[in-house]
Amino acid sequence: MNTYYIYISTDANRQFLQAGMTTDIQQIALLNRVVFLEMYSNQADAEKKLNELSFGRIVRERLVRKQNPNWLSLPLPQNLCRNKKAAVYA
Repeated sequence: MNTYYIYISTDANRQFLQAGMTTDIQQIALLNRVVFLEMYSNQADAEKKLNELSFGRIVRERLVRKQNPNWLSLPLPQNLCRNKKAAVYA
């Protein structure tokens, strides 16, 4: 059973604001700033949420401001990023 992720990503100046859906958490990890992230177990529910976010930029901005008022880049859940390698320098 797949888990569906709805995300909103932005750039440093908040000029670019894009909503998307994926089943691969590694794909989200490649984005610069993920400011909103929700998980769904049902594809229909995820697509419904994505359609709500496609009505306009103001809808996406309100959702981000409600759940992440400082527009901080959200850390991805560590248990979902199993294959990500880290380099440690002393």
